[in-house]
Amino acid sequence: MKIATFLITASLLWWCSGCGGSTETQSLSAEEELQQTEEETQQTPQQAQQQHDQAVRDTATAAGLRTLIVKAYKQEDYAQARADIALLGSRYPESPLYAKLSRLNGILDSLVRTQQHRAWVKEERKGQLPGATAWGIDEYLDEFDKPSGHYFLVNTTVQWGKYANTAVVSEDMAARVVVDSSSSIHLMLYDEIPTYAVRGFGRRARTTYQRVDDYSKMRPVKVAAPTNYLVKVRSNAGKVYTFMAVNPVDRIVLDKADSETLHACLLEGGEVGFFITPANQPSTTYRFKLENADEYEQAYYQLRRR
Repeated sequence: MKIATFLITASLLWWCSGCGGSTETQSLSAEEELQQTEEETQQTPQQAQQQHDQAVRDTATAAGLRTLIVKAYKQEDYAQARADIALLGSRYPESPLYAKLSRLNGILDSLVRTQQHRAWVKEERKGQLPGATAWGIDEYLDEFDKPSGHYFLVNTTVQWGKYANTAVVSEDMAARVVVDSSSSIHLMLYDEIPTYAVRGFGRRARTTYQRVDDYSKMRPVKVAAPTNYLVKVRSNAGKVYTFMAVNPVDRIVLDKADSETLHACLLEGGEVGFFITPANQPSTTYRFKLENADEYEQAYYQLRRR
């Protein structure tokens, strides 16, 4: 009997080794797989609560969403409270509850922004605040070409668009958004874009021309006398604003109220579109857009810290 047991055990060991490893290795692999599965399925109490709240959110009535909004507000999760109010509006737009809670959106936006600024302050103290690569801060020079101590915010990546007039239908143009403060913003347009030749390789290679991707090598649109411009702005939310502005020499200057409106659009982030035309030459048009203004708020925060 012992001999038979020994032979069976030996046969099993030989069969396991022939299938790609020892029983010890296979046992270890099974344990590791089990541990990995447990780690993947294990949740912290906070994660479990978030999953539970999301399950409730998916099927909640108006009253159920109200409970989640109040809970998020008490926990100072203002972004979630704002999102739940938006969800309430999408499901129950006629609800008196939504009409009442939607009035809190402005307050919640302010609280979310305050939280973000506090987080930036902590990161800045640690030297961890990442730069807003799409925007830069520069300093004006005085009449002696010396630093003036007055700073401005400007987009650093070239924003391309198209312009048209009685001579051309669709030509490349570029634009810059220059921000002195939330109440002082102006726009610079460039419709003369320099190019450079790129020669291909080979006997039959063709020469192509690439536009220069550098504002310092472009010349802004200038006027001989102050000119009024019609400026239309489309926010990321799809709302269109119409401004009247003036170009004294080489930039379109928005007044205080219109600057504050554009500033609010930029704070929303996302895509912001522009349509500009001289008031006395409607056949001349400029169209461009900021593809993604998400970094604007952080960049403006850094400007205010100067």
